[in-house]
Amino acid sequence: MGRVALLALLWASASPAADEDTLIAQGKDLVSLRRYADGEKAFRRALDLVPGHPEARYGAAYCAHQQGRLTSALKDY
Repeated sequence: MGRVALLALLWASASPAADEDTLIAQGKDLVSLRRYADGEKAFRRALDLVPGHPEARYGAAYCAHQQGRLTSALKDY
């Protein structure tokens, strides 16, 4: 099984009640796979749990930037 498939399987089975650290780790793994939309979702879920979390904000901004959504990215940078 390839790295992409393994990570996708791992994160697909993650609990919807994951804590912010787990969601941030998920977001980082998705970014490493260049899955920016999915990574941004993970970072945004972390922000739902801990509003203003600096690492989650940066991750969400980076993902938005990589998707060409600069206005959205600037709100979180």
